[in-house]
Amino acid sequence: DIEVRFVLNDWEAKGIFSQADVHRQVAIVFKTPPYCKAITEPVTVKMQLRRPSDQEVSESMDFRYLPDEK
Repeated sequence: DIEVRFVLNDWEAKGIFSQADVHRQVAIVFKTPPYCKAITEPVTVKMQLRRPSDQEVSESMDFRYLPDEK
């Protein structure tokens, strides 16, 4: 009952993982969702945990998307 959310203004996406990827309620291995559009400069968004059952959210932390290397 946990989500890893990435948020910036009106954009939101969720990390992709299964219950098997949650290790003893201490660590989560997940795939980062793609940013909503192609970028040429780094973009900093907020990342937080959310429990859907009661909408409780953790303190946000910065997460930086980097442009694809050419």
